[in-house]
This record gives sequence, C-alpha cells and structure tokens, in this order.
Amino acid sequence: MHNGFVDMGSEKMSKSLGNIVTPAELLEQGHKGETLRLALLSAHYRQPLAWTGDLVAQTKAVLDRWYRVLGDIEPGKRDLEPFWEALRDDLNTPKAIAVINECLGEVSEDFEHFQGSREELLASASAAARALGVLAMSKEEWFQGGGDSKAIEAKIAERAEAKRSRDFATADRIRDELKADGIVLEDTAEGTSWRKE
Repeated sequence: MHNGFVDMGSEKMSKSLGNIVTPAELLEQGHKGETLRLALLSAHYRQPLAWTGDLVAQTKAVLDRWYRVLGDIEPGKRDLEPFWEALRDDLNTPKAIAVINECLGEVSEDFEHFQGSREELLASASAAARALGVLAMSKEEWFQGGGDSKAIEAKIAERAEAKRSRDFATADRIRDELKADGIVLEDTAEGTSWRKE
C-alpha cells in the first residue's frame, strides 16, 4: 500500500511519461523483494516517495546491517513498545524503522526503560523487523543467495592455499575473478567469508 505519489527523481511515476518501473523489472535487476518492501515503507504511506537508485541502495545497506546483527537471532516474545506505538500512530513506518535501527545502536536512551538484557532487546527488534515483512531469510541466504556456493567455497580454499604458499599473484587473481562475478570476500582472523554484492 502506498497512497502518496511515487516520484522517479524529479517527476512522478506515470505511464504517460513512460517512466514506470515494475516490481518484476526490479526483481529481474537483482533486487530482493525485502529491499523493495522496506524501501516503500521508508516513507509514510500518505507522503510522496522519491524512488531512486540511491533509495534502493540505502535500503539494502540497512537490511545488510539488520541481517548482520539480527539475522541469527530468534524473534523475541517481548513487545518492543516504541515500535508498536509508531505503527499505531497512523502506521508511521519510518518511525518504526527508526526504532529498529535505534535498537541496533550501542547506546540506546529510548530503551533505558526496556526491562531486559541486550540480547532480549535484539530479539524483540528481530520480531519487529519480521512484522514489517523482512528478515525472512537466513543470514547466509541473504548474503550469499542461491547459486553454486560449493564452487565459491572451492575457490576460497584454493585462494587460502595460494596465500599459505605465498603465491599472492594467484590469490589476488582468484579474489579478482570472484569480485568480477559479484562475490565480495571478507578476510578476518577466523577465516574468509563471502557475500554477493
């Protein structure tokens, strides 16, 4: 549901102007349904929404953060009252989204009254996000998607062996090949993880 005009940058989306973009086209471009859903919810339903590439990219960044922090957390049973209060206030979805983002912050003044641990707060934020229709995938599925993960894992193992052998040219070549395929490697002390761009 979106009652306000959807603008395509500087002009409203309209068949007569020929600047319509359909959900099917956006999905074909590789955008996930959850990203599109949260992008639409980022503006109040009675306000105009500027639909731009930046909006979609920013929304994906928000969901990446939510999946990183909340993706493996079971939804809590405790209500996140400020979230529900925002929705009761004429379905104020931008404020509801802000409440979830606030929960992910290190210091959260708005939630000093929350009677529970940080883990319980995050579990409640996880439940709230799911109420918006996001965080439906596993963390792994969100970041790695479908595709041939075994082949990617094999390439990562080959790269790790090249690094151990101090064959940095081969390691760099493998990293560059994966990057060309839209695979981003993240090296940490625990090893190498990967995600799709």
